[in-house]
Amino acid sequence: MTDQTNASRNVASLAIVFEGGLIVLALAIAWWSGRPPLPGVEWTWRAWPAGVAALSWGLVATVPMLLGLVVLDRHPVGPFAQLQRLVEYRLAPLFAGMTVLEMAAISLAAGFGEEMLFRGLLQVAVRDWVGAPHGVWSGLVIAALAFGACHWVTRTYAVLAALMGLYFGILLIATDNLLTPIVAHALYDFFALLYLVRWKHREPEPKACEDTQPEDDVPDD
Repeated sequence: MTDQTNASRNVASLAIVFEGGLIVLALAIAWWSGRPPLPGVEWTWRAWPAGVAALSWGLVATVPMLLGLVVLDRHPVGPFAQLQRLVEYRLAPLFAGMTVLEMAAISLAAGFGEEMLFRGLLQVAVRDWVGAPHGVWSGLVIAALAFGACHWVTRTYAVLAALMGLYFGILLIATDNLLTPIVAHALYDFFALLYLVRWKHREPEPKACEDTQPEDDVPDD
C-alpha cells in the first residue's frame, strides 16, 4: 500500500466520520425540536409510489449539476480557472488513493447528513418560523447561505456551494420530499469524485502552481 493510498484512506475515514456525525447531529436536533428528520419521507407500503417519484426526480436532478461541473472544468474562466487549479492539484489528490466504495460511502453520508441538517431542519424551521407568504423563500435563502458558508474553501467555492444549496432547496420545495435532494446530492458528490479523481486526465502541475497560489484560492483563516 503506497503512502498516497494510506493518506487517502485516512481522509476517507475522517470524511465518513464527519459526515456521519452530521447525520447524528441532525437526528439529535430533530428529536430535541420534535421535527421529522426526513420531511416528506414515509416508510410505509402505501407511500412507495411517492418514494419512487422522489427518487426518480433526484436521479434526473443530478444531470444538470454534472453537466455544469464538466463545462466549468473544461472551459474555466475568471475565478473558475483558479478554483479548477485548486481542485485539480490540491483537493483531488487527497482522494486519489480511495476505492470506489469509499467514495460512495462518503457521498452517501454527505447526501444524508448535509441535506437532513440544512434542508430538512434549517430550511423547514425558518419557513415555519417566518410563516406565509415569505417563509418558503426565507428558508430557502438562509439555508443556502449557511450551506455556502460551511463550504468556504475559497470565495468562488462558497458561492457555488450556496447556488447548489438553492438548487437542493428548490428540489425540496418542488417535491415536498427530502429524499429528492438527498439522492441528487449524494449522486452528484459520487460522480464528481469519480470524474475528478478517476476519469479525468490530469496534466502535470505547472511550475507556477507549485510556487504560488492565487489569492482567491487561499483558504481564509
